Amino acid sequence: VSTQSTGSRPRTRPRTPPLKDWLRQNQETWSEGESEDMNDEEEDDEEEAVVEEWELENMYVETSRYSLASHLLWCLWGIIQSSSSEIPFGYLEYSDQRLRDYLLMKQNFLTLKFSPNPSSSSSST
Repeated sequence: VSTQSTGSRPRTRPRTPPLKDWLRQNQETWSEGESEDMNDEEEDDEEEAVVEEWELENMYVETSRYSLASHLLWCLWGIIQSSSSEIPFGYLEYSDQRLRDYLLMKQNFLTLKFSPNPSSSSSST
């Protein structure tokens, strides 16, 4: 987790390798649970779920792009709360910081490309 400051609050989004490690572990755990549900009676069939690199890259791209939407959502929330909430909090400053985070990450995340599935792109000769 990065603690590099982007203004008034520390950045908490994991750098690429830890995020990819988390995505891999999450997908492997989910896949293992799915295969257990489908094969309840076959307990001897203990295969580890393997996440392909192209799948992992696509999950990273999708996660990164959705994080942009999250920044915009919280930016709008801060603007709305600044005019309607009675709780003393720097809503506009929070909103401004989320917008800055969005703008900082937007250029990098929107240029990320989805990886094709190698098994579906095999050409017949």
